[in-house]
Amino acid sequence: MVSPDPTQSNGHHTTGRPRPQNTASPAADVNNKVLSLFDDATERALLAAGFNRPECIREFRDVCRPEDFYEPRHVALCREMFAGLPQGAELLELRRRNALEACGGADYLQEIAGEFVSATSVGYWAARIAELSSRRKAADIGKNIIAGAADEATLDSVVASATHDLMGILPRHPDATPDHDQSREQFPVDALPLILADYVTAVAEALPCAPETVALPLLTAAATAIGNTRRIALKPSWAEPPVLWTATVLPSGKLKSPTHEKAVQFLTSRQKRLIKKYQAELREHEANVQAWEDSRAIRRREKAAESEPKPEPPVCGRYTTSDPTVEALADLLSQNPRGMMVDKDELAGWFGGFDRYTSGTGGDVPAYLSMHRAGNLIVDRKTGRRVTHIDRAAVCVAGTIQPAILRRCLRPEYFESGLPARMLLAMPDSPPRRWSEAIVPANIERATEDLFDALLNLKFESLLDSEGEEYQEPLTLPLSGEAKTLWVSFYNSHAVEQEGLADDRESSAFSKLEAYAARFALIFAVCREPNCTEVDAKSMSDGIRLTRWFCLETKRVYAMLGESAEDAEQNTLVRMIQDRFGGRVTARDLVQLSRLYRPTAKAETALEKLIAAHLGYWDIQTPTPSGGRPSAVFVLHQAPPAPAPTKPRKTEQNVGCVDVGAVGAPQKATSAPAAPVGVSPPPEPDNDQPPPPADDRDFAAGQPVEEVEL
Repeated sequence: MVSPDPTQSNGHHTTGRPRPQNTASPAADVNNKVLSLFDDATERALLAAGFNRPECIREFRDVCRPEDFYEPRHVALCREMFAGLPQGAELLELRRRNALEACGGADYLQEIAGEFVSATSVGYWAARIAELSSRRKAADIGKNIIAGAADEATLDSVVASATHDLMGILPRHPDATPDHDQSREQFPVDALPLILADYVTAVAEALPCAPETVALPLLTAAATAIGNTRRIALKPSWAEPPVLWTATVLPSGKLKSPTHEKAVQFLTSRQKRLIKKYQAELREHEANVQAWEDSRAIRRREKAAESEPKPEPPVCGRYTTSDPTVEALADLLSQNPRGMMVDKDELAGWFGGFDRYTSGTGGDVPAYLSMHRAGNLIVDRKTGRRVTHIDRAAVCVAGTIQPAILRRCLRPEYFESGLPARMLLAMPDSPPRRWSEAIVPANIERATEDLFDALLNLKFESLLDSEGEEYQEPLTLPLSGEAKTLWVSFYNSHAVEQEGLADDRESSAFSKLEAYAARFALIFAVCREPNCTEVDAKSMSDGIRLTRWFCLETKRVYAMLGESAEDAEQNTLVRMIQDRFGGRVTARDLVQLSRLYRPTAKAETALEKLIAAHLGYWDIQTPTPSGGRPSAVFVLHQAPPAPAPTKPRKTEQNVGCVDVGAVGAPQKATSAPAAPVGVSPPPEPDNDQPPPPADDRDFAAGQPVEEVEL
């Protein structure tokens, strides 16, 4: 194991300013110290835990990211673990993804998988890796500062660049731009077709917002534009339509409406033009009907025969609707065989509409389930005894909803019917609202407009029946040979993952996500080449990648839905402490922030509950040399360290000298080793588990387990 050793530092400790060395660059001494800011044994131990105990992956992905690892092969392996590896077939899956060599090769991975590790230290190892990653970044920033000063760069530019970079490595600092939930896999924007990816990125930077808040409704709008004109054939008896149901789960005040409107504007703007055209045609139709009525009256007086039929009313072309009943939706679909999108800024109204005429029984749900697969829809009318039949009722759904409202709307009977399982859910972490002059470039907006024009101009396939009558069918696109290989591999590995799920609701959602991979592939292929004749391998690969992201996000949203009221309250408080105070807060801060935590005793009780849930601890601040009283600060685990005193006491031993060699080095302690900055100490070992062998070693400390005080 490689770790820094404070007793072997080659830094100079003097009572005065160190003299600069003329024979080396100013950063030469720092370079030697940075080499020690990684821990190979800890990285191997954490990855071994992921191999031997897949349930540990969820724990350490909450703390560190793949790029926090130092070894490139460890970075690649962690990324593949986060993407999901079938237990017992890891090497085969890595070989199929062409990632085996990047992860170190079969021999190296078998060596890691054969290491014995204790799951009790997973959190500590992950925190150690994340901490060393931040220290390496800080050291690089320091070298850049020295290099900038040596090159006689302007002081303002050096300071501005360093400040920007430092804010990036302290994401939980209250003045920094946070990366928010480090446990979330970033939305794979680069998996989208280039035109859509550029638009998503531009809108996300202009508002600002998380990319997925734009991508979900934008993909749904693209799927609606393609509509029933295309399908993807997985085998002769299995074809999937491009129907998406997406829901963005965000609290109030997080730019839900502006983001949604920017994403669906390419359909709504065209919808307005169609309605305007329809209104003009309707006025002309009314005039024609009046003329026909006058002519008919004259013919009746003259007892002449009827010569002209009554003019047919115009049909309003539709792409979207916002608040339809199933009966109204059936009428719209009968006039628009391409399909439609239910565009609901607030999806609570969509859920509420299921009970509109059914006394709370959710009677419209079966009809929507049929529309999700573009199946047959038959609506019987009481008035007029009319029957409306739609051969391919394709309806997409896109909207937003608040977490608490979603929890109330998803009643148990909806889960039993499979309605939530058909929804693609995303619960993004929105960046803090800051003024931005950024706008969506005109060329990106125009390219997206042109893409939607091309999609809306797609035609059905015209065929002839046995009697020579022409009829229209969706053009079914087959898979290329390589795309079929990717699909079969995904289908099998996804099935293995689904079988391992203990939660019935998650298992049901995974069963529907399987088909979404094919639907994404179809949408991507058509967006890249509207006149394509098959679904290519890249589109299938990107569709699978996006589906795997939704698998992770579905688990995360379902975990939120399963929270008790007390858990939800605690998580809300944790997010507030994280976002508003950077992870460090006093009871007085809470009192001043919200009336919910008044008086002070109530705020202290709320913080004590977080400590009891192992979410944080009290940091007792001692008085500074200038005086004052002790204070208690609540600190979330993984919060940044407390700021140093603004006026430290000077001594002759610390004037003008920095011990670079001590960065990241373990400190001597009389009772227990100190955890790295911002890292909680490892948890107590589980007494119910048998102790490891005496010669087993703790990889984070490099010492026998019995000699390490956890």
